[in-house]
Amino acid sequence: MPAHCQSRRGFTLIELLVVIAIIAVLVALLLPAVQAAREAARRTQCRSNLKQIGIALHNYSSTHSVLPPGATVRNPVVWDTCPRRTGTSTPFFLLSGLDLETLASTFDWDIGPLCVDGETANRPVISTQIPVLTCPSDSPVIYSGTGSLAGGPRFSKINYGACWGADSVRASEADSTLKGTFGINSNTTEANIADGTSNTIVYSEMVQTSANDFRAVLMHDLTNYIVTLNPPNSFARDHVIHNAGFCDNRPAQNEPCVGIGPNPKLVYLASRSRHSGGVHSLFGDGRVRFLGDIVDLSVWQAFGTIQGNESTGDAY
Repeated sequence: MPAHCQSRRGFTLIELLVVIAIIAVLVALLLPAVQAAREAARRTQCRSNLKQIGIALHNYSSTHSVLPPGATVRNPVVWDTCPRRTGTSTPFFLLSGLDLETLASTFDWDIGPLCVDGETANRPVISTQIPVLTCPSDSPVIYSGTGSLAGGPRFSKINYGACWGADSVRASEADSTLKGTFGINSNTTEANIADGTSNTIVYSEMVQTSANDFRAVLMHDLTNYIVTLNPPNSFARDHVIHNAGFCDNRPAQNEPCVGIGPNPKLVYLASRSRHSGGVHSLFGDGRVRFLGDIVDLSVWQAFGTIQGNESTGDAY
């Protein structure tokens, strides 16, 4: 038979469906592995960010013989007059050490970020999303606010909070054994960390909550810190200053909270992350550890203090 008269056999419908089914099974098998590999890479970057924060803290301490404050407050008694405080928190002091000198030099220290004039003058800084302060497992958020704080976008958010101790500001002021490395107008030196830098958390992860929630906001003194009162990724609600425009309670997104009124010393925020099973924490000796949600609570609380004289046992 001439070659041009030979019939060509194609795929039958059944064969085509079988091939598609095989491809679908392979994709289903490979996709979780690809996603796991991507999350592993994101975790690695997240740890690297904390290590860079640790280096910046060490360099600041070497230069100034003291660690930066958790927050600068002009008048701790009068909180509702403007300018009530510079409102500048730990991240600002680390900008130069994180190779962000342009942002550091742009920020107007005298005005601060909170009052109207300061928010306008310092918008180039406080609205900038900073990669080294952002965990790639989370999604960047700009706080827009509601109520009196509406009119954004104004404040960018970060994923790492300075550790202020094992309880609220008021509790740690009343009991020095609950005190952390950072706090209001703190001036902690490495020598003050009596529990040892290898047993003390100085920074830990936070999540960037919704655009209507004030937690994790950059350049604010009462939003980008953590305490170890509750375990990592706790179901317990964070205590957030004020109510509307500050707390957006979303437990399903690992963002539980309750507004507790205007007293800033009653606020406390837990360490949270978008990773499964725990959070990354930076210790005073520069090490970064992944601590699980099921870490012993007494050990976790001990990690948050600098002179509690607690035993952490074989926590590692």
